[in-house]
Amino acid sequence: MYTSHLLERAPFASINITPLVGMLCALISLFALSAHDVRSSNIPISSPDGPPCFLPMSLPIELKIDDSEVFYWNGTRIDRRQLAGQLEILSEMKTQPSIVISPRGSTTYQQLTDLLDQLDSRSLVRRNLAQAR
Repeated sequence: MYTSHLLERAPFASINITPLVGMLCALISLFALSAHDVRSSNIPISSPDGPPCFLPMSLPIELKIDDSEVFYWNGTRIDRRQLAGQLEILSEMKTQPSIVISPRGSTTYQQLTDLLDQLDSRSLVRRNLAQAR
């Protein structure tokens, strides 16, 4: 009598969730790939009177200065205005990255102190001075 009661029930309606699971896996994979691209890409920063300059995301930031006061931000040549803009953005960051200052050629003491003053005025205290090569 118990088995006849089970047989009298209405048929169970089922939904095929295989496509749903496949789409969720695809979306998670795409999100993971795009999040990686955003984290390792460059952030465009526009300067007031020049073309946009890109701030490389590699840490620590290597800031080179040569004897003619040409600056290189992680290998990218920038001028004084672009340097000021990038330092301003760094000063607004919640966690400030470390800056490694590398003098090149016959960089003068005055040039280094001017650069350190710029860092001080923006409260950028995580900095190191690399040995000149």
